[in-house]
Parts: sequence; C-alpha cells; structure tokens
Amino acid sequence: MADTIKADAVIVGAGLGGLSAACTLAKAGKQVVVLEHHAVPGGYAHDFRRGHYRFEVSLHALDGIGPGGLAYPAACELELWERLTFHRLDPFYTVRFPEHELDVSADVYTYEHQLIQQFPHERKGIRSLIDSIRRVFSELHRNRQDTLAGRELGLSEMAVEYPCLLDSMECSWEDYMSQHIEDPKLKGLFSTLWGYLGMPPSNLNALAFLSVWASYHLHGAYYPEGGSMAISRSIADLIKEHGGQLHYRQTVERIEVEDNKAVAVVTHRGLRVEADLVISNASMPTTMSKLVGNEHYSKRYIRRVNRLKPSLSSLVVYLGLDRDLSADGYDFHEIFLFEDYNIDNDYEAILQGQFDKSNMVLTHYTHVDHSAAPKDGSVLALISLAPWELFEEWHDPENIKGYQKNEAYEAFKDAAAEKMLDRAEQIIPGLRDSIKYMEVGTPLTNVRYSLNHQGAIYGAEQSMEQSLAMRPGSETPIPNLWNVGAWAFIGGMSAALMSGHDVAQKALQYNHSSD
Repeated sequence: MADTIKADAVIVGAGLGGLSAACTLAKAGKQVVVLEHHAVPGGYAHDFRRGHYRFEVSLHALDGIGPGGLAYPAACELELWERLTFHRLDPFYTVRFPEHELDVSADVYTYEHQLIQQFPHERKGIRSLIDSIRRVFSELHRNRQDTLAGRELGLSEMAVEYPCLLDSMECSWEDYMSQHIEDPKLKGLFSTLWGYLGMPPSNLNALAFLSVWASYHLHGAYYPEGGSMAISRSIADLIKEHGGQLHYRQTVERIEVEDNKAVAVVTHRGLRVEADLVISNASMPTTMSKLVGNEHYSKRYIRRVNRLKPSLSSLVVYLGLDRDLSADGYDFHEIFLFEDYNIDNDYEAILQGQFDKSNMVLTHYTHVDHSAAPKDGSVLALISLAPWELFEEWHDPENIKGYQKNEAYEAFKDAAAEKMLDRAEQIIPGLRDSIKYMEVGTPLTNVRYSLNHQGAIYGAEQSMEQSLAMRPGSETPIPNLWNVGAWAFIGGMSAALMSGHDVAQKALQYNHSSD
C-alpha cells in the first residue's frame, strides 16, 4: 500500500524551475513537497566529480540576475545574492571566426566600439541595431510588469504601448538584423550567442535572441562559486528551512486527476502526495501523455503539445587537466569557435553530426572558480549542440542505462570527442598530454539523468513557429496543474528561475481565489 503525504503543493522535478516554484511557495507559508528522479537537486544545474575535480554539467553564465535584470526579483526571492558568491564575467567571452577574433566586452557600448573597429563601414547600422535592441528590452521590462500585475493586453493595445516589442516578436533574428546591418560577417559575429538558444538566426525569434543578448550586456554575465549545483543546493536548503520536503530517487509515475482537478502525485516507489496544487517541472509532453493521460485534456491542447518540437541536445567532452591553463596564459572563461560566418551552414553541420565543422565552445571553468580543480589543475569543457536523431537508435526506454554497453554507441561517441579534441588542441597545444580525467556526455546522458524528452537542453525548440506566445504556456486545462521550466517558458537557467517564481505567484493567487 502506498505511503501518503498531504501537502499544499507538490512539485514534480527538482530542476531550477521546480526548485524556484517550491521555494517561493514555501516562503509564502505553504507546505511543499518536491519529488525528484535523480539523487540530487538541480536537473541540468548540477555537477559530478572525478577525484578532486568538479565538473559543471551545463552552465556557461547566468544572465539577468543582477540589479535591474529580468531575473533579479526571482534571485532576490531565492536569496541567491545573500547565500552565494557570484563573479561577473568581463570580457564576457572570446569568439573566433576565420577572419575575426574578438574578446567581447560585457559592457554594451564598449562592445559596440569593438564592432565598429572591426566593421567601420557598418558604424551607423551597428549603433542603430543596439539602440533598437535597448528600446525593445525596455518595453519587454515594462510589459513583464504588466503581466505580473495581471494586466493582459490585446494586440491593438500592444501596438500602441509596446510597438517595438510587438515588431520583434513577429520576425526572425535574421530579418531583424537586416533592418540595420548588411555585412554577412558582422551578422555572424553579432549572432555568436545563437547557441544559447539552439536555433539559427533565420528561424530564431528576434525577441528571444535580443532579450538574451540584452540581458547579458545590460545587466551582466555571472558565474557562481561552486557552479550551478551551488545554486540548486542553496535553493533546496532554503526550501527545507521553510518547512518544505525534498524526496530524491522518487520518479513520478502518474498525476491523479479527479473531476478535472489534480489531486495527488504517485512515484515508482509507492510514495503518494495529495495536494491542492501540482506543479510539473517535467517536459510538457511527458506531463500530458505519460503522467496525466491524454484523456484529461482537450483535443486542441493535445495537438498544441504534440506539435512542439524538442530543441537540440548537446555533446560535451569534460576534461580534468593536471595543468594550470591560467598560469599558461589561457586567460578566458569561454571561447566560441566558428568555421563559417553563415550560421545556417553551422546549424546544418550540427544536424549532420559534423563535429569537426560545427560551432564549438571551450569553457575554462577554473578561470573564475578555482575550487573546481586541485592546485595546478584545470577543468575544461568542449561543448557542441547535437541532435537527438544521431543517438536515438541506442535509446531503450525500458533500460535507460543499456546504451552504455553498446559498442557502436561508444565508438560513435569517442570518434566525435576526438574531432572536438583535435580542434581544441589548435587553441591549446598539447591538451591531450595533460588529460587526467575525461568523460563524454551525449543526448542519452541527458535523458538518463534528467528524463528530459529527447535530451533537449532548451525544452521546446525556440523556432519562429513555437516561440514565446506560440507555446502552450504554464497554465493547463486542469486549473490546479501548472508547468514550469523551458517547455513552458524559454530555455536557460535564469529563465527557469523566473518561470518557477512566476508560476508560484500565479498559483498562490489561484489558491487564494479558490479558497
């Protein structure tokens, strides 16, 4: 017989979206229970260790958590600035194209000057583009406050109050850039951060890109001491300090629904949690079809969710080095390597698994967080986006660990890693000679540890067809069941924190109105 716990709210999944929602509710005095498949909190926001080396799973840099940033209210609610130490990155990153290399300043006007130095013939367009981005971001801030206050605007009202914001929502990033600049090489360089969203400029919503770009350049890029796991553990501790419970290795099997209301959540170990509110940090397709069941949804909602295409996943080579890269003069946090200025060509190389040609990122974690490695050691990650389709043949839903014993999978994974190492050694000669630990993470690794649909790292693909308002959103046809995280909002850790915080506030209002 199942053990039963009664609570005000139960959260499915301890990713940052779920943790943020749980913490916000717990601080509001609600009895909260969090159920997590993994042995630790965080979802993608966690780490793993080999010897004295700590490997960051996914975080590059947090945006928007500084004063004035979109995620600052959530960061304050979660007491991140009080409980953790953050380092602001400047330069933000280094980017290398065939004919250009730039240490990109975090300051927006210094970066503007850097671009003008590289492309003097585009001076007017560069300034016009950046001014336009700032106007849109200002309108986004104001509109967000309207939304949080419950003021929903129609299209006609949006056109009057937020014309720049509305225009950016209706075009691709490529088309948006083209209103201001023409040089294809400049467009490629300005779009360096496209990998943070997982779609090329030709099919990436302009608002999605420029909001991330502006969030970093206007309010800072940050990395916390202890990595993203420090954030996850800090929030988990705060939940417990406010009376909340976190149960690990409790994989949720179903959400019970009666009379169009979620009444309980049941795990594979037989734990049953009854609650008035249910918040799911699982992927939207999983929540709908596997945990709840399609019979509880309208055909229209089912079609909307089933149409969602997952984002790209990732291939990551984690390296623990017995070499101090900083002492050797490698003074960077992150380097983006591009073989082509045309991002569409880059995207196609990723889809084809051409890891010798696709955009690759080298992240030197010990540059800002020395605690990640022992003295005279370093932690480096080589990162490429990767499609699920390259790996799905080795995925057995009935035996999630089975792929690890497949020789073909191991050979494919290792060959991809070798291509990435070849490219990294062009930046850091002799890299292979200093490797003490090496692990390779693939889309299958993401599925195993996060249960995220197809190992997607940004939830639903952030294409023109399914960005922003085109997504089903956090609310569901079941009024006390809510979605949080990348599938309901947008991808990224700061976005996940905002998602959980926003949904918790809405759920509190729902709970109050239904009492």
